[in-house]
Amino acid sequence: MTTIRRRVQSRPIRLFLIGMLVVPLVSLLALWGIAASITVSAAITDANYSSSTQNTNAGVYALVAEVPQERQDTYLWLLTSKQADRTALLGVRAQVDKAVPPAKAALIAAGTGSATLNALISDLGQIDTIRGSVDSRTITPAAAFQAYNGLVDALFHYFLTNVDQKGSVSLVSISVGASDGAYALEMAG
Repeated sequence: MTTIRRRVQSRPIRLFLIGMLVVPLVSLLALWGIAASITVSAAITDANYSSSTQNTNAGVYALVAEVPQERQDTYLWLLTSKQADRTALLGVRAQVDKAVPPAKAALIAAGTGSATLNALISDLGQIDTIRGSVDSRTITPAAAFQAYNGLVDALFHYFLTNVDQKGSVSLVSISVGASDGAYALEMAG
């Protein structure tokens, strides 16, 4: 008996190899797309957060540095006699006056019109009132010191309550840590 063999139709090897290469390639491209969609949006958010923070810091840094110096010079001047030299006090006041407009502009540009921002802007407007009381010596040295403390506290309260939570956890943690550290250094001084 003769066996009849059917001829088996096989697919060409070329088609098989193409299929073996295309499936992993498409899978790899899909994984790259998913990874890119996750990391690129986070990187853009972090870049925006860093840029906003740098702009705010650049505008506010001089004010944060000069208000404590004015507080100190005011306190010392009030403790001295009426004939004491006011040159140092007037010099630091000029520095604070130069620092207030850029600080307000940076805070308003970064702020969202929050209640703490409005309170801070209002507190910064009280500098002239404090100075008037100091110049007329109708305020005690301790009360003047406390008034300036109110300004510094308002600045740091704004920084701590308005940390943009949209950034990555590491950037937000760095911002909070920097604010806490600067406030601790200010309080120690």
